[in-house]
Amino acid sequence: MTLCSVCKTIPFADLPDFPTWLPTFHLPLMERDLVPYLPMDDKEWKQEGKTLGLPHHKTIEMLRTAAESCGICQLINVGVSRVLELLGVANESEWYRYGDKSGPPTMELFVCKREAGGDGFVVLSPAVKNYEVFLMGAIGYCVDYDSEMKDKVRGRVVPQDPKSPNVLGQLRTWLQSCEQGHNHEKVTEQKLPARVLDVGNPELDLNQIRLYEPQGAVGYYATLSHCWGDSLQFTTTKATIEQRRSSIKVLDLPQTFQDAVRITRELGLRYLWLDSLCICQDDHKDWERESSIMGDIYAQSYVSISAMRSVNDTDGFLTSRSARQYVPLELNFDGTSWTILAFALPLACAAHGSRYIEMGREPLSQRAWALQERYLAPRILHFASSQISFECDGSFLTEDGFAETDRMFTLKNEDQEPSKWPLRFRGSSIWRSILSFYSDRELSRQSDKLSAVSGLVRAFYKVSGGTKEASDMYVAGLWRQNIIEELCWQSIGGRGVRPDFYRAPSWSWASINCSVGSSGLGDFTDIAEVGEVSVDVPGENPYGEVTGGYLQICCPLVPVRMSYERESDWEKKPPERNVRLRIEGEDPYGYYTMFDVKEEIDRDKIEEMNLFIMPIAWKTTEDYKTKKEEKFAVSLLVQPSAGPYTEDGTDRNLSFRRFGLLHLSGTKLIDSWISMKEKKELKFYTIV
Repeated sequence: MTLCSVCKTIPFADLPDFPTWLPTFHLPLMERDLVPYLPMDDKEWKQEGKTLGLPHHKTIEMLRTAAESCGICQLINVGVSRVLELLGVANESEWYRYGDKSGPPTMELFVCKREAGGDGFVVLSPAVKNYEVFLMGAIGYCVDYDSEMKDKVRGRVVPQDPKSPNVLGQLRTWLQSCEQGHNHEKVTEQKLPARVLDVGNPELDLNQIRLYEPQGAVGYYATLSHCWGDSLQFTTTKATIEQRRSSIKVLDLPQTFQDAVRITRELGLRYLWLDSLCICQDDHKDWERESSIMGDIYAQSYVSISAMRSVNDTDGFLTSRSARQYVPLELNFDGTSWTILAFALPLACAAHGSRYIEMGREPLSQRAWALQERYLAPRILHFASSQISFECDGSFLTEDGFAETDRMFTLKNEDQEPSKWPLRFRGSSIWRSILSFYSDRELSRQSDKLSAVSGLVRAFYKVSGGTKEASDMYVAGLWRQNIIEELCWQSIGGRGVRPDFYRAPSWSWASINCSVGSSGLGDFTDIAEVGEVSVDVPGENPYGEVTGGYLQICCPLVPVRMSYERESDWEKKPPERNVRLRIEGEDPYGYYTMFDVKEEIDRDKIEEMNLFIMPIAWKTTEDYKTKKEEKFAVSLLVQPSAGPYTEDGTDRNLSFRRFGLLHLSGTKLIDSWISMKEKKELKFYTIV
């Protein structure tokens, strides 16, 4: 396939750098594939003589005509078509149409180097209405495993069969390079878990393995991280454990387990640990004991086999992958012309390499238990939908050439805020990352919300230098030493769902299913003071399931009512916004409220809910309307509860349930609360 006349003029080996004046941001409803860039100074970059790269086709018609015979234009059109598809979806959103200031791309295309480096290029197009720039396409370069260019181009062709000799050899090469070339802590032989699968016993044929109880022996072992699926087809129970100790036929295993056995053997390892076979599933004490140390099991493994792409254990992870389109492209390296292979990259990955690492759309990345397995395993082989990747403390590598040296899912990085936000948060950035990655993940057993992260809690506390028992410092998902800030978690978009059974106190993010955000109180001054905090932990895992709990807090208690003032931009007929609540005698417009679970709120019945706010902390900031300094406060939104800690009598003994957050401003009002605190006029209340 030949190149079109435009592509023939472009020096693809020597393109202009990506414009450094274009920081990126994403539109959240577009799954991160719709990528508009906004100039740093919000100025007309064309008038300043800036360019987006070398000019390519000027219209979509020209691009698509050229794509009929030009392979590079075909690859570019993959990204262009994706952007236009997403813009069509976006314009179905009332909020998107209301807030859209950029309009669509002009479709005048420019090419330049990739933003974060890497072999290949990106395609940009300016927006119609303003100064924004859309990412329209992204192309990577790779070569065959036996290419003479393999030392100059990192990426390799991704074959459809992940069991091909080249791919299996690459897995071993990654592990060998890690052992010999990385300067992080080396993997050593460890005490084997209480039970492992012996997959390399010389006394058994290749179609047989067995459940082995090593009684303190040491060795190397692999772990499997996987999605169980809706049904457990092959487990160890009290009734089957003796049979498992004797022999297990490999062909009787679900496909994911068979694939894990194969990879373990390919890596030269004898032992494999996987939860559904190495924990007795109908022995509650065994499950509770082993699940509480599951983090240690992954942390001490030689490598974790991550079945990223598998929805359940019957899927397997070594089945055929979608074929990629590769286009031969001649590039000039050091005065010599070489042929490499070009391929289309996902737009989100091209804009942010972290999307390669997160693999957020893969089934396993959506499972709660899998997060601590990823954080704690020293090395991981991820078998994802499109390719395999390798992760350790020194690198993240993919078959097609992406490489990163900083580990994202780790407890070992220095816990420092970026310099431009020196005071934004009080607590650990590592813990906030854990919470953001974990909070909206799925569980087969909804009661596992706290148990599924308990191993990570223990490990995080140990790494952060804790000297007491973590269970003394950690209560239902919050850390006592930073509890004021952590009480101010936010249900992103109010899209939380409350389970139909008790799982945690309402002041804990674990009480609902939602994506959790953190409110930074680094430059705030406390109004509230937390007193006694107690939770009931029924089992052996002190960081796991809770059956009750309360928190006592000394703070103002202020009733709030519905605001019926119309929106300030009502003439533009904006979409319906969050409910506004007002305080008697203050601004009647009120303040937008962030409910934890929007679906629980009936706008017509808010007055009947008897809602209050509990101001937590305040700071002085500039009012965005008046540009004058004004005090600003973060508060919890609560409702009186008839729970087990309520006592009849004065309001001092009332208990409350958390319903959300409310941010408000008003210097005079907040000063009155500060004065009450100074005069010790505030009372204690209980939140359950």
